[in-house]
Amino acid sequence: MSAKEKPVADAGESVTAATAEETAAAVNEPAHPSVAEIIEANPDTPEIIVDLLRVSERLTALMEREIDMIREMDPAEMKALHDGKAGLAAAYEARLRNVSEDPSLLDTLNDEVRGALRSLTERFAETLNRNERSLHAARQATDAMLRTVVNAVAKQQREKAGYSPRGNHAAPSGAPISLDQRF
Repeated sequence: MSAKEKPVADAGESVTAATAEETAAAVNEPAHPSVAEIIEANPDTPEIIVDLLRVSERLTALMEREIDMIREMDPAEMKALHDGKAGLAAAYEARLRNVSEDPSLLDTLNDEVRGALRSLTERFAETLNRNERSLHAARQATDAMLRTVVNAVAKQQREKAGYSPRGNHAAPSGAPISLDQRF
């Protein structure tokens, strides 16, 4: 199996490197040299760095897709990505931990691989920030919608209640309502 095809293990499952076309299509950007192309051109790159590059590329593409799904308001597809995102995030953290335990690995990198790692790390950080902002905004919108629905139901129940024979507001006779706040 070549370095280009070598699976990246993460939390018990196999993750293969995405092609440049798949990654570019997933993020709607022009293709840059993919991790697979960089690895192929630099076969002496330490395996832990190769794994870190692959996992970073996949996790970044997945978060960019999640941002698109939030914009498209597609929670069903977002739920389907959730397990993959959790596995890739765990794999990313493990690879970072491995590199931090042996920082001399970074000294062995040539300029092309070091530049790719730097660029991918910057892109990952930017995507992570955008992803967090998108998730926060979606959560706020969902909370606002739930408050609006609850207030509308409460108002409707008060309006239907009318007055008691003594002139006080009568207790509403509607069925209770329960809303699920999961997003």
